[in-house]
Amino acid sequence: LGALAGRQLLQSGWPGSLTAAKFDANPSQASSLVNFGTSKSENAGVFAQATLGEWELALDANTRTRIVRNFSGSAYGADIAAMNTNVRARHQAQWGLVGNDFAVGLDVGQWSNLSTSAVLSDSQTSALYVTDDVTYTPSQTRVSVGLRSEMLNKKRSSSTVKPEEKPNAWNLGVSQSLAPDVT
Repeated sequence: LGALAGRQLLQSGWPGSLTAAKFDANPSQASSLVNFGTSKSENAGVFAQATLGEWELALDANTRTRIVRNFSGSAYGADIAAMNTNVRARHQAQWGLVGNDFAVGLDVGQWSNLSTSAVLSDSQTSALYVTDDVTYTPSQTRVSVGLRSEMLNKKRSSSTVKPEEKPNAWNLGVSQSLAPDVT
């Protein structure tokens, strides 16, 4: 069981519109002395892991926020927030000459960005994944298979299009140990 937290505040002058060549020639120069801004980031999270019999269970939940303000003649900024939760169960077993490593998990996330021009963008995701590795112990030959299915919803207040995506990914692999540190 554990927790984490962090905070960062950056206040700085911005270089303005410099070409790459001007920046390379003198990275400390600025084309304007009135461009400045702030960026404040905070994050917090908790995590836990437990063993129940032959199963390893894990959970983590995190939240992150960032507030950015830019002042260069006119003010612009964004308030960004993200949250995610991940749950995983893993089972490892040895059956005679065959080892098995099975995992299943759920990832859920949310992200939003509200600009000072009142444009709101946000997305929600949820994904389920399953993996299984079967290893023939005498030769260290491993067959891996996995599937991840995700649902992604995006919205932007300045658009009538609200794309919904359902990406799926899978993998199938075979690996062979050739030496103790070479597969």
